[in-house]
Amino acid sequence: ICANQRISDLARKYFSTILKERHLTQLGQLRFFAREYATGKWFSNQATLAGEIEELEMRTRVRQKPSWTTITTDEGSFLAVGVPGKNLKGFILVGVLPDLEIQNKTGALRKNIFSGLVIAIGITVLTAIALSESFLKPISGFSKGIKALKNRDTNFRIPVDGSDEFAELGKIFNSTIEEMEELVLAKSVQECLI
Repeated sequence: ICANQRISDLARKYFSTILKERHLTQLGQLRFFAREYATGKWFSNQATLAGEIEELEMRTRVRQKPSWTTITTDEGSFLAVGVPGKNLKGFILVGVLPDLEIQNKTGALRKNIFSGLVIAIGITVLTAIALSESFLKPISGFSKGIKALKNRDTNFRIPVDGSDEFAELGKIFNSTIEEMEELVLAKSVQECLI
């Protein structure tokens, strides 16, 4: 019991001095409040906000879990988060940050995410165009070759570029057309002889 009393006394002294200041964070001016259950005393010089966070403090104390709320005062709108003390039993710590500062930071983050999304979509579209060109050009050649075959044009050849599957297929198609050309020639010779 004596050790707990000593810790509570040290906590009160600490809260009385340090919580009178505003703390500058990456998000802006963060204000801290602490409340001792037994005495109901707030440790902070922000008396105007202390009255607004009573409900948050009560909810946090009852649940014994972190809670949050939005507080609106003459000074503006704030996000308040209450956390029950784990090592400092009997105390609740509340942090308050202006909504405007949060919105400014998240607005910049949203712009960065949007820019990244636009860049990703642009890269996707360019990649899709490049891939479609590499697929559609050979397929177009095969389409022309099949039409020529249908019209019995054995002089048509598919242009073969590269060494991919389309090029291999083009070589096979051209070889087949050449063999058909020989068959057509052989048939016409045979017809002339008969």
